Amino acid sequence: MNVNKKRLKIKNETGCHALSPKDIVKVNDIIAYKTGVEKDEVVPSAHFFNDLGIDSLEYAELIMELELKFLISIPDNESKKARKVSEIYKLIAKKLAEKQ
Repeated sequence: MNVNKKRLKIKNETGCHALSPKDIVKVNDIIAYKTGVEKDEVVPSAHFFNDLGIDSLEYAELIMELELKFLISIPDNESKKARKVSEIYKLIAKKLAEKQ
């Protein structure tokens, strides 16, 4: 197995790139820190505004923090579509795959 497959699964059951478990933990830690919620509240189905209680400024700061941590760039038009934690996972995985 090559390094790319270890870090980033090629495809998941939905046909999308998937983050490694290690990267999911990193994302969850950042989300918990930036939103002020407990780590166990950061689940794939959690909605940033409705469930985690952040506003649009906090969301923008979260996206910037994720960009810095993963050394990626997420355009506003793409980040605005990701409203759930699972959508952020997919978006980050997509951006990491584009860097390969």
